[in-house]
Amino acid sequence: MELTLRKLECVVALAEKRNFARAAEQIGVTQPALSRVIAQVEGHYGVRLFDRGRGGVSITRDGEALLADARQLIALARLAEHNLQKQGAGEAGMVKIGLGPLPAGLLLKTLLAGMVRDRPRTVVDSIVDSAERLLPVLDRREIDCCVVSEHFVPDDAVHAVRQVGEVRLGLFVRAAHPLAATGDVASASLGRWPLASGHAGVSGKLFGYLEPTILSDDFLALRALMLETDVVFLGGHGLVADDLARGSVVELRLDDGWIPPATRLVLVRLAGRSQSRAAWDVMDRIAALAAAVSKGEGFRR
Repeated sequence: MELTLRKLECVVALAEKRNFARAAEQIGVTQPALSRVIAQVEGHYGVRLFDRGRGGVSITRDGEALLADARQLIALARLAEHNLQKQGAGEAGMVKIGLGPLPAGLLLKTLLAGMVRDRPRTVVDSIVDSAERLLPVLDRREIDCCVVSEHFVPDDAVHAVRQVGEVRLGLFVRAAHPLAATGDVASASLGRWPLASGHAGVSGKLFGYLEPTILSDDFLALRALMLETDVVFLGGHGLVADDLARGSVVELRLDDGWIPPATRLVLVRLAGRSQSRAAWDVMDRIAALAAAVSKGEGFRR
């Protein structure tokens, strides 16, 4: 005989009501059906769960031991059902995402703030790393998706790639920097100042001949460093948009005709892999945020 949740519900109902008729009514069965269930459990396991008498039904010590386990199992089952319903509605579950350093600086804080506000029961596990490290993690199914610059994504059938935005890059200094008031800057003069940006793999592909001397995957920390020192910051416009609007940061123009490049951000997932509603929701949010960054900078998606 299988000790199902339904049988445990019969035990709990009888223990609470101490009356077969009232217990049967509570759980929606007939009194004979409830009596058979209790008798089956007692007979199969060789225990006496309830004493029956003229004064009604009283629970035995063996019954009390089963009652404690039954209540716990029923509560866990109801919690599991509740969680499944929330996951099915996209309101709960776990989503694991990866972001390259530049997308993380542009999107992550706003993404997480939106999830806290709109989907507080969804667990969001985010990893910030280089695309070269994130793509193998995605291939091992350890994350649901990643957001990186398209330069690093192979053109194959394994990965489903969604273009989500475009970020214009540039050279930035604080308004008090000596270079801020010089107009077009001689590229050779940049060597006098520390250049700060992402690690070599990023800067090498995105910034051409410019070679950063301060390297970090934390673009927000580099922005803060630029605001406090005479560092020249190589990064995305979206990271300093508010600073440019306030006039606290100036974009440098080089006199050699160097044109600030742009990088397309892509959202990458494994083709054919099923995704939860929560994961799709997070991916749509990322796409919307990246589009907003692109629109704010006047770039075509």
